[in-house]
Amino acid sequence: MSKFTELVQIYQTDRQFYHNYEQAGFQFAQLLTEAVKNYYQIPEENFFFIGGEDQQKTVSSLTEALLMDEKGFWHVRYGLNIPYTDTPPQGQGFLLIVEILFKKLNGRFIVRLPEEEDFFIHSEESETDFSSFLHYLHDYLCRFLENRFERFLNGEQTERSAIGFRIHEKE
Repeated sequence: MSKFTELVQIYQTDRQFYHNYEQAGFQFAQLLTEAVKNYYQIPEENFFFIGGEDQQKTVSSLTEALLMDEKGFWHVRYGLNIPYTDTPPQGQGFLLIVEILFKKLNGRFIVRLPEEEDFFIHSEESETDFSSFLHYLHDYLCRFLENRFERFLNGEQTERSAIGFRIHEKE
């Protein structure tokens, strides 16, 4: 075997490892997406994928929404349209962006929110259990949304967590 052939084989093996990792990540992201949708019972018209470097851009598929960072974590962003009222005009509401990171390590998936704790996801051939992570995510999002107006008035509002309050003209 030539030295070049050896390099080619090493490279092709690495490419196959990446391809397998990519496939496992995509399958996991599909399961995660369905789990999030089912847990929150989100109407289809209120759920979006957010993709690319633009954190506000909606994309049409999960494939476009997935990005891998330099540490091997996949990032997926969901946009949830939270209506301003119970009977909103179509498309009106607060866009809540939820970013979830995950990585396969030693045969198990780690899931986390940015700058938050890790959750190891229990997975068997027939079932993947997201329950502890989904409960944590729900508590996290509730804390994020609670008292937003008070925090806004107290100057605690950041650009990252846009408030969604606007001045409306009187009729």
